[in-house]
Amino acid sequence: MPIVSAANPAVISTAGFVADTFNFDPLVAGDTISQSAKIAGSLGVLKRGTVLFGPLQGVPITTATLLTTVATGAVQRVILAQDIDTTGGAVTGLVYTQGKFLDTAMTFTTSGAASDCANLWDFGVYVLTVEQRSGLLVPMTGLPATGGPLPQALSAKDAAKASKDEVESIKSTQAAQYAMTVPPPTPAPPAMDPPWYTAEFGERPLTKEQQAQEKASEQSAELAAKQEKDLAELQAKQQKELSDMLQKQQEARDHLAKHEADAMARAEQQDNPPAPPAAGHEPPPTPPPPRKRW
Repeated sequence: MPIVSAANPAVISTAGFVADTFNFDPLVAGDTISQSAKIAGSLGVLKRGTVLFGPLQGVPITTATLLTTVATGAVQRVILAQDIDTTGGAVTGLVYTQGKFLDTAMTFTTSGAASDCANLWDFGVYVLTVEQRSGLLVPMTGLPATGGPLPQALSAKDAAKASKDEVESIKSTQAAQYAMTVPPPTPAPPAMDPPWYTAEFGERPLTKEQQAQEKASEQSAELAAKQEKDLAELQAKQQKELSDMLQKQQEARDHLAKHEADAMARAEQQDNPPAPPAAGHEPPPTPPPPRKRW
């Protein structure tokens, strides 16, 4: 029903409704800044949300800058804003240089999600995650040191398996820690007589209860020493296994980086073939081989 305005009875106000369309973006979590940039060739098909390496701090991104997925001499700098196919050579695409983004829609480099997010943060690219149950966006902590998508961005079956494996790993680690906890040694029974009495009249014989306490204290000290030794040996073994694993991973990353660098160099040579010699500067003909004298 129309309502007559009290200030002006001649003006009739009517109710109105406005509907805004909201499109959910699984990658963007806040305001963003983007620009056009050149992506190196021979990197295959790159998905939106892929982390790209760029120039170091203090060096701007220009049209001559080649962004890549190779870590050699570069730092995690931007996030790809669109799907790009670099199979045929270098292409120009849109990248996010600042803003807030959700980790579950990102594809991380071989340096690992933890390294990517830490370096992106220095350039104003903030990687966030949804805090469980609350729905709040918070900085991601405890990121894995592996590349690719995060486990929660996988399919339901793969995500369930990854989550189960992580739970089992945590449980086994906790069990090992609890099993190897060194208990405090049992204190020795306190002396019944003051030192001056013992010096004057000698030590009194221990009662059966005191003898049992003294024996239990000695056994507890021996057990504690043995457990401390076993724990030190186990920690040394685990440290060596971890060091060997990290060395193998580093060798694999170096091999992959060299392979990608070689592929990028070949792609640049294909994009810029050597110019043919100018007219009038043809190379001299090769002289025929000398004849043999019999």
